[in-house]
Formats: sequence, structure tokens, C-alpha cells
Amino acid sequence: PRPPPHDELARLASEARVAGLLSGKSGVSFFHLGDGRGALAPLRALRDGTDIPQRQLYPTHCNRNPWLFAEAIEWGRAGGWVDLTTSSFPDLLDDGERLAADALVALLAAGVPVDRISFSSDANASLPRFDGEGRLIELRCGQIGSLWQEVVAACGKGVALETALAVVTANPARALGLASKGTLGVGQDADLLLIDPDTFAIERVMSGGRWRT
Repeated sequence: PRPPPHDELARLASEARVAGLLSGKSGVSFFHLGDGRGALAPLRALRDGTDIPQRQLYPTHCNRNPWLFAEAIEWGRAGGWVDLTTSSFPDLLDDGERLAADALVALLAAGVPVDRISFSSDANASLPRFDGEGRLIELRCGQIGSLWQEVVAACGKGVALETALAVVTANPARALGLASKGTLGVGQDADLLLIDPDTFAIERVMSGGRWRT
């Protein structure tokens, strides 16, 4: 399917930005990118042909195939957000998808600023798989546990822990304008994980200042 026309995308992104200003949030527009080539072209047209700041345009699934990932590198180098999906399956890697941990390493090596990269899990969302003629052949579900799994995997590939943590804490909180999230400090929401320092296994979870496990 084709993306909405440029004018419609511009209208929606502008309305989201105004809503963010009124609500005290960032008002970003989150774009779920497909498998087609040139998937970031509509976003570049918004960036270059309107007054909408690039930070308002938040593309996800940027690791789903090689050509999209190449576009995402240039988008990130230019100051745009790059979101990587952590829910994946081994057979999808055969289609050119990169694991989020591998994609993070590649983005950093390519010079994309770490403060412009985030992970999201697509938890409980549908993950469709199509054949070469566009027919749906399987429908699977995103897994919330994949988010932490890819953080740990990134550390195993040489990414510093503070960097890997930023892509699932401070960076998405800043992108979405959630001032009480993403960092530790007085007045913050006290969402914490207690981690075994040797295995990185999650031992306890605090949400909103209350222990959940």
C-alpha cells in the first residue's frame, strides 16, 4: 500500500505537534515503516518541504531490511530519531532483518549519535510475515522480554552498559517528552530494575515506586 499523500502527512504531523505543545509532551508522529524501498522518502519530504522539525518525525522498524537500514543511517546522521524493533525471529533474519543489538552496533559505528537511537519491543502487537507475492503466511506476536534481551546482547557485543540502557530509558523518554521517565532523580517515577551484575538477569522490578516482583 502507498503512504498517505504528502499534504495529509503534513497535516497529521502538524496536528500532533500542536497537541504536544498543549499537553506538555513532544507531540511526535510515530511512523511504522514497511518493507518497500524509499520508505523514509515521505519523512524527508516533510523535513525538507515543511516547517515541521525533524525531531517530530519518529520512524520505527528501521532494522527490518538492508535498504531501510541504510536510509536510517543517513536519517540518524542528520539528527533524526532511529527506532529499532527488538521483537524478531530467526527466520526473519534470513529476509535481511537485523537484530536490534547488531543494528545498534552498526549505527554507532556509522556515526549516528547515540542520543538519537531507541529500542521498542512491539510487545503484544502483531508481526505479520508475507510471501514474495504479498500474501500473509503467518501472524506472530511481539514479545516484551525482547527489549531487555537486546540490551544484554548489545553489551555482549561491546556496547557500554550506559549506552545500551540509554536506548531503552532516557532516549525514548526524551523523544516522547516524558519528563518524569528515563532517568533517576528526585521527583522521577521510580521505575527500576535490579539486575544481577554477573548475568544481567532481572531480579526485581519497581514500577512507580512499588515493588512488583
